[in-house]
This record gives sequence, structure tokens and C-alpha cells, in this order.
Amino acid sequence: MKANRRKFLQQLAAGSAWAALTLSGKAWTAADEKATSPPGLRLPITDGEEFWDEVRRQFDLPTATYLNTGTLGLMPAPVMATIQSQFESLSKGKYAIDEGPRQAIADLLNAPLNSISMTHNTTEGINIAAQGLQLKRGDEVILTDQEHVGNALPWLNRARLSGLRIRVVAPGQTAAETLNRINALITRRTRVIAVPHVTCTVGHVLPTKAIAQLARDKNIISVVDGAHGPGMLFPDMAALGCDIYATCGHKWMCGPAGTGMLYVRPELLPKVDAVMVGAYSDTGWEVSMAQQRITGFAPTAHRFDYGTQNVALEMGLKAAVEFMSQIGHAKIRERILDLAAYLQGRLLERPFIEMLTPTEPESRGAIIGFKVKGKTIKEVEQWAYSNALRVRFVAESGLNAVRVSSHIYTNHADLDQFVNELDDWMRA
Repeated sequence: MKANRRKFLQQLAAGSAWAALTLSGKAWTAADEKATSPPGLRLPITDGEEFWDEVRRQFDLPTATYLNTGTLGLMPAPVMATIQSQFESLSKGKYAIDEGPRQAIADLLNAPLNSISMTHNTTEGINIAAQGLQLKRGDEVILTDQEHVGNALPWLNRARLSGLRIRVVAPGQTAAETLNRINALITRRTRVIAVPHVTCTVGHVLPTKAIAQLARDKNIISVVDGAHGPGMLFPDMAALGCDIYATCGHKWMCGPAGTGMLYVRPELLPKVDAVMVGAYSDTGWEVSMAQQRITGFAPTAHRFDYGTQNVALEMGLKAAVEFMSQIGHAKIRERILDLAAYLQGRLLERPFIEMLTPTEPESRGAIIGFKVKGKTIKEVEQWAYSNALRVRFVAESGLNAVRVSSHIYTNHADLDQFVNELDDWMRA
């Protein structure tokens, strides 16, 4: 472990302009690929806050205290450098399809390469599933009452177009309670269980592995909105066992917006029609006077890729995957879950807090959601902005709550500042 950590920190010092971008803010150039870290930068080789302080320095943090990774993750210097260099190549007409990003995602998710489609966001992946699954009028789909619009709208739209029935479950405060509630909703018409891995509202981690097994046992398809999975929980598709998992690069992976990934279990591919198609979806096609046809579709999840992709952004996503891997997935997960538990513990000590995120460790991720008693969401919003605190205000499901996200560029001082400012406000 120490050898790996030392290797990572050496890469921070000598990598492609990581420290140079972070500390100087100058524009990246190809010459910076050989640049070493600027004088005066000392990289630790021990665990603890010193290590995380150096990781934090790889990000160009905003002046406000940033606690909103659940909406948009900040990008570290190597990701920014990669995107800029790739756009420079594109501006000179250098364009080539690179399978490196797809392979990086397959490795990240521990999934076969042929099961990965490169999309633009989580919502696109969910739409591919919602529109492509072979469902008919009267079939039932189970959703939660804590959905992001990106999982709710695709299924509501398919229900509108095909006459499906949506059934809704409220997650419980424990994994067992949530699983039991979903099981109670299943009928002979249930065809899909489509739930978030982590709710966008209060960060509730659903027991997706148990849900997927329940679905498999009853011949039901499991679809997971995984927008908050990779980069926080680092799910393993082989272990998770779900049929479809849609996610993105711009949140916890600290990659660029406009990048997404869709996993489709290879055995399920024949049951998911390719609705939107284009270049790279097919095995051949012809439009001539004599014949008009599609010869066939790609025998892999690549069939859901269509048209020209943004190579610069996809390579930026690959750089983000590499950045996370160099730090260590288990190390990241432990760090950010500990930060969230620390914040939840401090908030629970305050009588004016109504905690919405479960306290059960397996049902709690790196997002903490709560209400401030006696305050409207508008009042809380004005207070946060006036104190340069970047959080997310949750209107979904009528919650009118506050959501705080902790990531690898967050430290205890950020969370203490948030709680202390809240205390001062409530005392005023």
C-alpha cells in the first residue's frame, strides 16, 4: 500500500502539468507534458490530512466553499490538461476514434468491454433502456418517490407512449425495509424495477445488489440510475448483478460534463431495441434504388453509440478514471463516507435539524440531506449564498431540503465552517 501511495504522489510531482496548472493557473501547452512540479511543492508520503491536502491542491477550488459534487464534480488539473490538449488536436483536424475511454470505463465498472456504451449523460442511458426494452400496455415499472428527473421522465414518457403502469415505492430508513417495500409492490405484471443507486434528494443508498437479485429471481429486469455511483461507491457490475446501469462522468468521477456510460448485461442485449441509431450502431446498411435495409446491429452495447462523439471529453473522462485509480478507489470511498458521517453526526447534535438521510451506514453515502426546522427553503438558500456556501436545495418530492456533498477536495474544515455558520445563523 505504501509503495502504491508513494508512486501516486511521485506522479503528482512529475505528471503532465498537474501541479503547474493548479498553482500557477497558466494555460497548458504540449511542452508541459515534461514539466515537473514547481519549486516549493512538497508532497507527503504518509496517510492523513497531509495526503488529502495535496490531493485537494490538484483542484482549482472556487472561492465559495464547494459542497455540491452531487450536481457537478470539480475537475482536477490532469483532466483539464487532457481536454485542452485534445481540443487543440481537434482544432488542427486530428480526429480518430479511441477505444481507450470505453476500456477505462469497463475496467472501472468491472464489466466486459462489449457491455459498455459511451453516452453523454445518465439520462441518455436511462432513455435507451426505457425506450428500448420490449414492454407493452399494462406492464408495470416500479420507481421510487425520490427520483431525479433523469430517471422519472424517461419512464413516465414510455408509460405515456406505451400504456405502462408506474408503481411507486418510498425507500425505508434501512436496507431491509426498502427491499421489503419493493417486494410488496411486485405483481404478476411487474416487468422492470428502475431505481437509483443513490437518491439525488438526500443521498439514500438503496440496496441495489439485493434489489437486482430480487428482480432476477422473479424474472424482472433491474435498471439502476447510477449517477451517484462511480466515484463515490465504485460499484462492481459483476458483484452488483443488475441488468442495466446508467451513469455519468461529471459528478463523483470529476470528469467533464457531456460524458456518460451505460452498462447493459450482455445476455440482455437482445431484449433492448436500438431506438436511436447512427454511425457505429450497425454491421451494415444500404440505401439504393435496388434495396434499402439495415444488415444488422452491432452485437454489443456499442449499438447504442451513434454518430460523432466528442473525443476530447471522452479522453478527459479517461483521465478522470486514471486520476481516481491512482489515488485508490477504496481509499476515496473510505475518505468521503467518513466525511459524510462526520457531518451527519454534527448535524444530529442540533435540535433544529430534521435529518432525512438514513443513519444506517449501508444506507448512507457521501450526501447528507436535511431540513432546518422553522426556516423555509428560500430562507436557507439566501443564508447559504450570503455565506458563500455552495450546496443544493432539494425541491423534488416536496422535500424542500438541503443537500451537502463531500468529496476528495472537501475537508473537515469545510464541514465545520458549514455547521458553525449554521449555528451562528440560528442563534441570531
